[in-house]
Amino acid sequence: MSSDLTQTRKEKVADRTGGAQGDIEDRSLAAQRRDHGENYAWERRYERSWDVIEVSEASGKIFRRDSLDQQRNRHRELKRLLADPTSARSVCGIGRSLGLIRFLVFALDLSAAVRSRSRSSLSSAYLDLKPSRWVALLSGAQYFVREFFNENAVSQLALVILQEGIATQVTEMSGSARLHLDALNALRKGTSKFLRKGDGGQASLQNCLELGHRIHATLPRFGTREMLIIYGALSTCDPNDIHQTIQGCVLTNIQVSIIGLGAEVFILRATAERTGGTYRVPVQNDHFRQLLRQQVRPPQGPGRSTRTSQPDSQGVVMRMVMGFPPRLARERLAITIDTRRAHRLGFECPQCRQWLSEVPGNCILCGLTLTSALHLARSYHHIFPASLFEEYHEFSSPSSSSPISSDDTSEDLARVRHRADQFPRDDTLSWQCSGCLRDLPISNNLRLQCSGVCKKLFCIECDQLVHERTHICPGCLAVLVGRRKELFSQKFVQNGESGDRFERSEVQVASGMFPSAKAEFLSS
Repeated sequence: MSSDLTQTRKEKVADRTGGAQGDIEDRSLAAQRRDHGENYAWERRYERSWDVIEVSEASGKIFRRDSLDQQRNRHRELKRLLADPTSARSVCGIGRSLGLIRFLVFALDLSAAVRSRSRSSLSSAYLDLKPSRWVALLSGAQYFVREFFNENAVSQLALVILQEGIATQVTEMSGSARLHLDALNALRKGTSKFLRKGDGGQASLQNCLELGHRIHATLPRFGTREMLIIYGALSTCDPNDIHQTIQGCVLTNIQVSIIGLGAEVFILRATAERTGGTYRVPVQNDHFRQLLRQQVRPPQGPGRSTRTSQPDSQGVVMRMVMGFPPRLARERLAITIDTRRAHRLGFECPQCRQWLSEVPGNCILCGLTLTSALHLARSYHHIFPASLFEEYHEFSSPSSSSPISSDDTSEDLARVRHRADQFPRDDTLSWQCSGCLRDLPISNNLRLQCSGVCKKLFCIECDQLVHERTHICPGCLAVLVGRRKELFSQKFVQNGESGDRFERSEVQVASGMFPSAKAEFLSS
């Protein structure tokens, strides 16, 4: 008996010694990784991040400079996004009908799959999105609302949350970004009256679809009917047959797009495919933001048209009444009908003369759709997207500035790079970007040429700014403005007038038609 106890004690001591020895080996391996400059897998995105930081000699500002391969990857990802047939700014989408006036129901899953903080939970709330699903979902929703109204100024949105098997409408269908952002801030802080206490329960996809169907039933038919659902659960708790609800969405032309935070679920994919939407699953926070960004662009295609639900209707053209109230300043403070606060600056409804704080939106009293020419211009770029930028190659000599010929466009990318590497290149040479006007070395900077009328060279930062924010090439804009100025100047000279009036009017149009980011880009 005593020998057995002694043997057991020896085994326990050996286990402790082995465990301690294993910890020492793990620490030594970690120290070796640090000495060799190697990071863990989750640290690779931050590996030697200080190497890409440079200081501009002209302005003294700090900026990030990626390697040439990283710049090519960024350009390839942007081209893939713009060439997506489901994207409104796709090259293959030019000439197709677009839904510029959108009615979107934005649904957020706030059930236990998102609120749970247990490591053993099936929701894996600690593992996929950082710092938690709750923070990532609500911060991503705020990002989506801001971007949505930035590029769809004449569209409207309603906010819905899913919790405890029911769907609750938080905000009404409105074009006010401030209204929805305030509601999301209250949800994030936990002070919203619509947020129930507890773990959130289960999510119900059917109740969400039915609520979205009821919201769209009261809206006019000249806009697109859409739903975007951020779903975190791996199941749905429904009271009835969900397939009948999905068929009802198909008959009423409601397009349902879903972003699932967990693994792929069959019923979610079936819902998106039958209604003409998309279903995606993000792998990390950056990918989640990218998927939200893809939903910002207006829909297109026959499955996303504005047809009515009648089978014999081939398409209905409806007259849309809109008001364009100017911004006014009153001598005294007046209570606005939308916010119920006193404002000196505001807008007056041209139909009922009520005092409003902001546009676009609907007048609460008479229901008139109110907007401005600036908001219409901000939605205009979806119809005529900016020309794509292609990588600029030089083959004849190091100083050659001729673009790649049409015969070379069908060649493989590897063959093109092989031909480009046959010629020596002076790393001391530099070129100037036509957008930011910075002198950049040829050796480690990607040169992109506009495929439009200007044929000018741009850097990768200006490429992303043009196709994601300003939506117009500054070189093409300068060429078009120059041609118009030349034509109008000739006309004014023939009539004995001065061309200065055209120049002043052109500056006014450019400053009022495009967003502030575009003005900063053109003036930089």
